[in-house]
Amino acid sequence: MTDAPSQSESPNESPAGKPSSAVETHAGHDLEGSMLDRVRQWTDLLPWIRLVSVLRLAGSPAWLLIVTVVSLIWGGGLWIFGGPLSPWFSISGASSWVGSAAEPLSWFCTVTGSINPLILVFAGFSWLAWLTAWVWTSVCWTAPMLALARQGALLTAGRPIESISRIVPLALQRTPHAWLVMVTPAVCTAILLVPVAAAAWLVSIAGDPIWFSAPAAVLCLLVLIPAGILGMGSLVAVPSAMAAIINEPSADPLDSLSRGYENLFRRPLHLVAYLLIGMVIVAVVSWLAGIVATGTGQLAAGVIEPFAIVTDAAPSSEPPGLNVDLIAVEPSRFAGVIVTGLKLLPAVIAFALSWGLIGGIYLLLRRDCGGQEVEDLWVPSVPATPLPELPSAAKSE
Repeated sequence: MTDAPSQSESPNESPAGKPSSAVETHAGHDLEGSMLDRVRQWTDLLPWIRLVSVLRLAGSPAWLLIVTVVSLIWGGGLWIFGGPLSPWFSISGASSWVGSAAEPLSWFCTVTGSINPLILVFAGFSWLAWLTAWVWTSVCWTAPMLALARQGALLTAGRPIESISRIVPLALQRTPHAWLVMVTPAVCTAILLVPVAAAAWLVSIAGDPIWFSAPAAVLCLLVLIPAGILGMGSLVAVPSAMAAIINEPSADPLDSLSRGYENLFRRPLHLVAYLLIGMVIVAVVSWLAGIVATGTGQLAAGVIEPFAIVTDAAPSSEPPGLNVDLIAVEPSRFAGVIVTGLKLLPAVIAFALSWGLIGGIYLLLRRDCGGQEVEDLWVPSVPATPLPELPSAAKSE
């Protein structure tokens, strides 16, 4: 006598115990779900919060010392060469264009703009002056800029900064690629301007007739617009490309420039927002550093004043026969060095912080353009340390 089939058998299983084919329907994506349901942390909703981590560079004595030393070498070299960009000495009236070293934004814009050959050409300097300024600025500042952009990217990605012994060789290794990044937009812009110069030459030879100058002007406009976009876009693309040079596995100048121009033209509103946030951070930190420098200067003045040098007596404005006034003069060289150093402090902090923010902003724009996560940051491989050899006695055993 056989038993009846059990009522607990699954309806999708055959009597032999094998599952039968069943059609499953996808429920679809929940497009009406709240965006906050997909947010893991505040940085997913407000990615610019990551830039606050770059403030660690403003308090790093080692990097501030490096920027200070490079600043002194750079400014002293321009003064020796007679270049137009010296931040302390007035050479051929160029100090009005450069600004004071006590203005952090002017210092940053001067140094960062000087690595772009187009900026120096448009500034109106002679070819020898801008060539000297560009070469000396590029030699002095390229490696520090790359290193600061790398450290800023690491802090933005939530990682600790690398030691100087590791980051400086990497920056020096990729410095020639960064030089190609600086030169390429200027060369391409110059090539586009060659037909414009040729058309202007032909028009002048022909006597500027309307039947020839009008069509030539229209054709020149078709060339000048791309040249202007390429040249003016390099103001943003070159610093962004330098951040790509130091933070990407491949130090390809053309790929880095394409990333820089993509960040500019594909996400312009994001770029403006990040730049405004970065400017606010730099402005606040520079203001606080200026307060510290001012207070330190007052303390220094209180210490120096008792040791001031008293000059010869000078006649007073009172009627003759009365006592004369003594003029107290502070030690000029000693006090001058202190004042210059205190003025340089906010500019150095702002420069280090600004280039760190450039590295962080690059990672945020890379995420907005291509979807690559900020934490996905390339780390160079560390060569394996060979194991020590065993002593001869241990080998014999």
